[in-house]
This record gives sequence, structure tokens and C-alpha cells, in this order.
Amino acid sequence: MSQLKPPARYLWSERFASFRHRNIEYLWDAIGEFRGGYSIQNDRVRRLYAALSGDDITKQQPLWRNFTAHVKLRGEIVHGGKNATRLKAEDSYVVVDALMNHVEGVLSGVRAR
Repeated sequence: MSQLKPPARYLWSERFASFRHRNIEYLWDAIGEFRGGYSIQNDRVRRLYAALSGDDITKQQPLWRNFTAHVKLRGEIVHGGKNATRLKAEDSYVVVDALMNHVEGVLSGVRAR
């Protein structure tokens, strides 16, 4: 299992790199006002990510399906008081790590163009 990278490490720098690549850095502050969260599960964040990166992450199966299952479980734990088994927690870790690696790979490709 690879070490999970903290989301803050890539969220802003990688997203801003996409803005810079498209020569639209001037939109960064304005878009930041209605971002509505950081999760790629959020429709606005996902559409912005797709527009800037060219990646429709929902077509990445089974990655997307596994990620949505992780988000559901996380919500049940955080908001519903549910407990995760060790296996479910490890599965979630692997899924989030895979998603982050996918996004970082896509955004690295955007920067290289």
C-alpha cells in the first residue's frame, strides 16, 4: 500500500496549474468564491476539474464506483455514527489513494502539455 498523500498537498497547487495551463489564472479568485467544497464528488468541482483537465473521472470504472462507495461509507461514519471494520477502512484508504494518484497523473499530464 502506498502512503496516502494529504489532500492539501495537491488540491490548490495542482488545480491552479490547470488554470495556468489554460491561461485563465485570472478566474481563480472568482471561481474560488462558489467552489462549494473540495470533493470531486461535488458536481461543480467535478465539472470544473473535467473542464480544466479533460478527464471525465466518472468514466474511470471501477475507480469511480469504488470512490462513491467510500464517500457513502464516510458519510455514514461521520454523520450517522456508523463504525467501519478494519477491512472497510483499509479499502477506503486504497480507493482514495488510487483516486488521488489518478488525479495527480492527469494533472501532471496537463502541466506537461
